[in-house]
Amino acid sequence: MLSQQNQSMTKTNGPLSPVIIPLIPSTMENANNIGVPAPGSSSTTPSPPNPAEMKIMGASVSTTNNSSNSSGCGGGGGGMITTTVGGNTLAGGRSEPGSGNAEHLPKLLNILPAVTACTYTPCYCEENVWKLCDKVRTDFANELEYCHVAFISNKKRMVPMWRQKAGKNEEKLALWDYHVIFFYNPDERCLVFDMDSDLPFPTHFHRYVSETFRTENILQPEYHRFFRIIPASRFLSLFSSDRSHMLRPDDRSWIKPPPNYPPICASGVNNLEQFIDMTDQKNEFGEVFTLMELVRKFYKPRQLS
Repeated sequence: MLSQQNQSMTKTNGPLSPVIIPLIPSTMENANNIGVPAPGSSSTTPSPPNPAEMKIMGASVSTTNNSSNSSGCGGGGGGMITTTVGGNTLAGGRSEPGSGNAEHLPKLLNILPAVTACTYTPCYCEENVWKLCDKVRTDFANELEYCHVAFISNKKRMVPMWRQKAGKNEEKLALWDYHVIFFYNPDERCLVFDMDSDLPFPTHFHRYVSETFRTENILQPEYHRFFRIIPASRFLSLFSSDRSHMLRPDDRSWIKPPPNYPPICASGVNNLEQFIDMTDQKNEFGEVFTLMELVRKFYKPRQLS
């Protein structure tokens, strides 16, 4: 994934020029609302998006693109309680999001090592996540059924995400053409593993969504995020990429160096585009959700007694 840092957005077949994500005026007063209710309250309020940061221009944001001309894929807040799972520190809300009285739930398994011990190649998020799935399959095979993969994109191939390591402004806002993350939800709790986020690895679903996606209300519809969800076991057996999306069309040189292992070709046919495409609501490559549909699926707070 190529990050066009400190410069204007790169168009697919054109010169560098500003790209603006317009805010919807009627919702500006609700810019703090992130759309995910915190346990025991109607909403949480991390630092609000600065209207200036929504202008995807110059030094205000890092922009990325995974097209044939430039590839991209790719962070924490304060005042949160942290929880430890094995050797990893998790970020929660005022209480562990999605768990209610957490002491009544079994301790979450530490199914993945620290992010520094995971296989990672910059700009190849789909393969990084495939390797996470493979690690769980090898070390915790019984937990694989509780794991999902999420491809994030939209028709415009411009996906705003905050708290990203590639983001260079204060809020770490990056604009991806697509991104891929890993979910582990063994019960009503859900952990998110994003190797390109500056949030903890992993982070509870509630905090991750709150700080990474915030709300669709301040974005024009063409910039809304869509999520193709596929079970990890299915992703392992189906995903194939010949990495051709990372080759320059003119001389076939690498935009970014590929991983040091052979391409993943589980099905034998290059099908990365089918995972990224959000137009087909449900097919063999998974099911597409809106942001709020994703929240309803993976965020299930328990009623506090």
